[in-house]
Amino acid sequence: MCYKTKFLYLLPMKRIYNILIIGFLTQLIVVGTVEAQQDKIEGEWFTTDEQAKIAIFRGKEGYNGKVIWLADMEEGAEAPLDTENEDPSLRERSILGLNILEGLAYEDGEWVDGELYDPESGKIYRCLARFKRDEDQLEVRGYLGMPAFGKSVLWERVK
Repeated sequence: MCYKTKFLYLLPMKRIYNILIIGFLTQLIVVGTVEAQQDKIEGEWFTTDEQAKIAIFRGKEGYNGKVIWLADMEEGAEAPLDTENEDPSLRERSILGLNILEGLAYEDGEWVDGELYDPESGKIYRCLARFKRDEDQLEVRGYLGMPAFGKSVLWERVK
């Protein structure tokens, strides 16, 4: 094979190699951006009227939220119990430290397919969450069946 023929033979392979490298690097950038966006929900949030503080964190099955502070608890007082729970065996557990959000998954700019436990009613609702005006306001929607048949509340990020 002469020098010119060998050069022409290798040219397409270099192009293919370059295209593959560029594609791989682009994929890394896109995945990194989505990863960074979905983690923006993590942190501490005040519920409506600052009655409780919820810590949202990434778990094995999605994003979860745990009650870490209650407004009506005096220092040194025992935390209120989960007395409204439909399961009588769970009515003696403390609301403080309770996971009330479970399994939120990031999809198309919002967190979906989660469950929200309401300690005031003892009911579990399906849940989705999304930023409202900016990344310091989180709209949390609990619903039965379809999101259209639910209620939204606004949580504020703790600063």
